Amino acid sequence: MTAWLKKISPKLGEIWEKLSPSRRLILMIGIALLIGSLVLVVSTLRVGEYATLFSDLDPTDAGEIISALKEDQIPYRLSANGRSILVPENLVYETRIKLASAGMPRGGVVGFELFKNNSLGTTDFERRIQYNMALQGELTRTIREMREVADARVHIVQPERSLFVAEERPATASVLLRLRPFAKLTPGQVRGIAHLVASSVDGLDPENVTILDTDGNILSQNLNIGATMPINSELITAQLALTEAVEQKLAESVRSMLERVFGFGKAVVRVNADLNFEYRELSAETFKPILDESGLIRSEQTYLETYTGGGSQPIGIPGITSNIPTYETPADSATSSYTKQDITRNYELNKVNERTIVPPGSINRLTVAVWLDGALPPEQLARVRSAVESAVGFSASRGDQITIESLTFERPVFEEYEVVSAPSFWEQYWPIVAALLVVGGVAVFLTLRKRKAEQQTAETDLSTLLEQAKAKVEEDLLAVEDSTSRRLEDQLRDFASRKPQEAAKLIRTWLTEDEV
Repeated sequence: MTAWLKKISPKLGEIWEKLSPSRRLILMIGIALLIGSLVLVVSTLRVGEYATLFSDLDPTDAGEIISALKEDQIPYRLSANGRSILVPENLVYETRIKLASAGMPRGGVVGFELFKNNSLGTTDFERRIQYNMALQGELTRTIREMREVADARVHIVQPERSLFVAEERPATASVLLRLRPFAKLTPGQVRGIAHLVASSVDGLDPENVTILDTDGNILSQNLNIGATMPINSELITAQLALTEAVEQKLAESVRSMLERVFGFGKAVVRVNADLNFEYRELSAETFKPILDESGLIRSEQTYLETYTGGGSQPIGIPGITSNIPTYETPADSATSSYTKQDITRNYELNKVNERTIVPPGSINRLTVAVWLDGALPPEQLARVRSAVESAVGFSASRGDQITIESLTFERPVFEEYEVVSAPSFWEQYWPIVAALLVVGGVAVFLTLRKRKAEQQTAETDLSTLLEQAKAKVEEDLLAVEDSTSRRLEDQLRDFASRKPQEAAKLIRTWLTEDEV
């Protein structure tokens, strides 16, 4: 690059030196216009990149924000049917902070800022109405902070207090929720919303809070929200949460596996788990026989009998017959002896005590339903079924069931959550580019036209100069010829006067050459 610049620099210098002052001025003006146009395009590009300022706005909030942007002369664009406002990217954070300091967006509701401009002539009834509106707005803003909630509306009814207890009516409230796509509230979250509203309103019981979604489903039904939950209710809630967690875990495992093969959003998986929540404790006592007297000796008894002396050894079995005396015989001089030993051992039995605790939460039965996008052949469905069985731990002995089908999915369009695509470069800036091209073309045309006129003038001047030079040369040549002729004539006369004979010979020679 440096060598190229060094090579071209002398040529540029020569071209610059050859240019007339007027052409130099035109060239400098053109370069300045080009640089200014580039700066304008770059600055326009930086300002022209729009980013989302606020999305999913209430029409009232959108109108207030647009009025504020117009007042500050900030360019903006609308998208998503007017629910999103876009401003230049370099102004997003500054504008957002400025609008937030003005209390915008309010989310279509008003909070306790309603009392900032309260007049002294406000009646107690008006104050109660304003307080109720402000409380509804603050609760709405609080509920909107939940990740699953896209929008919320809270309505509170506080009847007037009566002097008679029998005529008092309880306070009631209703909460309408618009959930985000594919979001779902757990029973614990629904109870939390009910207790949040009830704790914020004087005299409101959680049982009198009705929570429903935009599809009309009553989310707070059959949850025993207001009651002091006994152990059984807490246990049921925990069991439902565990069942839901198992189902979600298995479904997510299968879905993520299939989406890696078929693509994102190409598989829908639903799992229904039947869990066993019985707490069982099993005790077993087992006796085993003793092998080869290797057991543990519980007790041992040894009987040892010895005899030494004359006479015969006792024989026979003790009894009546044995006790009959015998006749005396002569004594035998020899002595006799005997030894008798009896050993009795009692062994402990081989007894095994087993205590087994079966915790709740084991799976009794699983049913899995899988839908795949597109028409798949039976062979591929069979392979998918085998993979799903392995993923969920399929067991035929439990009676598990798996259903796999394929069908072309419907492509839903979410108009409320429209993805705003930024316009292309040519859609935004073609007028600027066209204007630059026109300006450049006009400048080039004027430059060429002036250059042509200058060339014509130069050619005319050159022809005039050539004619004048030619005439001058001719005049000079004629003058030179005249002076030469006179000088030769004078020299001949002088030569003839000084040397007449030689002059005569020279003249005869010239005449002879002419005749020849």
